[in-house]
Amino acid sequence: MKDYIVFTVAGNHYAIEVASIERIVQTPPITAIPNAHPYIDGMMSYERRVTKVVNFRKMTDLPTHEAELIAVFTQVKQEHEVWEKALRDAIMNGTEFHLTTDPHGCRLGKWLDHFSTHDSDILAILKQLRSVHSRLHELGKELLLLCQKDSEAAKEMLKQEMGTVFENTIRSLDKMISACGTISGHSQKMLIYRNGENLFAIKVDTIEDMTSIDASMMKEVDSANRFEEFLETSGVVEMDEKLVNVIKSVSLPVRKGL
Repeated sequence: MKDYIVFTVAGNHYAIEVASIERIVQTPPITAIPNAHPYIDGMMSYERRVTKVVNFRKMTDLPTHEAELIAVFTQVKQEHEVWEKALRDAIMNGTEFHLTTDPHGCRLGKWLDHFSTHDSDILAILKQLRSVHSRLHELGKELLLLCQKDSEAAKEMLKQEMGTVFENTIRSLDKMISACGTISGHSQKMLIYRNGENLFAIKVDTIEDMTSIDASMMKEVDSANRFEEFLETSGVVEMDEKLVNVIKSVSLPVRKGL
């Protein structure tokens, strides 16, 4: 039985032996390395030494965390455009409105409830977004209730208030999309990993848990892929109804010929 750290990358779960990890740190400033291997993001300072940073997403052929965040917020923006149109149709034309008026019930609300950061610029954007997003849903609820009593008053209120609140929400979402690079940098974690004489950092999305795994718990999987030169797995274990890929070792990618 050995102890493992469980982490996630793009919703996939992985476990890596605790004995191989010297430390878990927030993502610090990273300096690019000319002609580095594509899986290497650059180098960072760690305890008075320079350490290379391996991007686990790139190593497993996944989109960058920043690109994924941009896609999520772009989709969220589109969802709120659909929400506003559906609400407008409900007030102006009497159609049924089936979407949520709870600011914590939509995908954006759930993300805002779980995300945290210490970056002052991101905090300012988040404060504004939470405020206008909450007001958007609250206004929708007020309009629907008013429409049941006085449809003409609801139509007038819609014309006077919805445009400004909706535009402010979309504007705040655009700021979040522009800041996705910074958000990604602050939310991801670094595993300071040692493989023999090599010490380097592995960039992952989140740290989930620490657990003990016995070899008898692992199930074999077909591990033949183009990443096996740098990423070796031992098998898969099922934990809390999730499949976790158990990592045997990670090697530092090096561009051949350099």
